[in-house]
Amino acid sequence: STTGQDLEAMIEKKFGKSGKKAAAAKLGISPAYLSDMCGDRRGISAEFAVKLSKVFGQQAADTLYQQSCWQDLADALSLIHISEPTDRTR
Repeated sequence: STTGQDLEAMIEKKFGKSGKKAAAAKLGISPAYLSDMCGDRRGISAEFAVKLSKVFGQQAADTLYQQSCWQDLADALSLIHISEPTDRTR
């Protein structure tokens, strides 16, 4: 799962299925900004990772490490181009 998916799961566990508004208020951000993070459209800063750790109990370093791994994978995939197999029997 991505960092955003994990964040969404933590919100649901602590605040319920429709808890983004309450979670955003607790974190001091807008629900739209939180939604962007859950959708992996915004990254999580070190400062925000600390806020998450205070609200949800997850270690800030774990959040940042996971995000870094996902970004590294995305970067690697964008560099790799696999072409279609060619017919070598001609």
